[in-house]
Amino acid sequence: MHGMPLALLLGLVSESRNLPGFDWFSPCLEPKDIIYIGLRDLDKQEKTIIKKLGIRAYTMYDVDKLGIGKVMEECVDYMKNREDIHLSFDIDAIDPFFAPHTGTAVTGGLTFRESNYICEALFASQKLTSMELVEVDPSQHKGIDPVQTIDVALTLIGSAMGKQIL
Repeated sequence: MHGMPLALLLGLVSESRNLPGFDWFSPCLEPKDIIYIGLRDLDKQEKTIIKKLGIRAYTMYDVDKLGIGKVMEECVDYMKNREDIHLSFDIDAIDPFFAPHTGTAVTGGLTFRESNYICEALFASQKLTSMELVEVDPSQHKGIDPVQTIDVALTLIGSAMGKQIL
């Protein structure tokens, strides 16, 4: 099931009602409801699904080329007719230099500031109604203090809730 919730929510798992305890479940998202930001390490099947379904996606190339400000401007504009936005933030989107304590640390990710800006921009849109922050795992990478990753996670949550510098 790890990594499958979005596929279930999109109805891509046809046998989902046959899973134990899922008889109540109905898909509730469409590809137009999803935006990925900071993609950099996808397998062939993931690339195919994103392209086939037309899911809006910004790779790290896009973030580098456009800047996170422009990316978020486009995202907020794309969602302007939505009543609410849910942010699912996977901490492994952040470069492990800034947040090493995750199970899938891959270099070349978002910076701390880019990550924080995403949360700040969504709060400023006045449409952010919920957020989950996943994959923070202090047990990873023994010998490296997990406080840095925990501090990053708490800062992102604070920014999504409206904490500002001034």
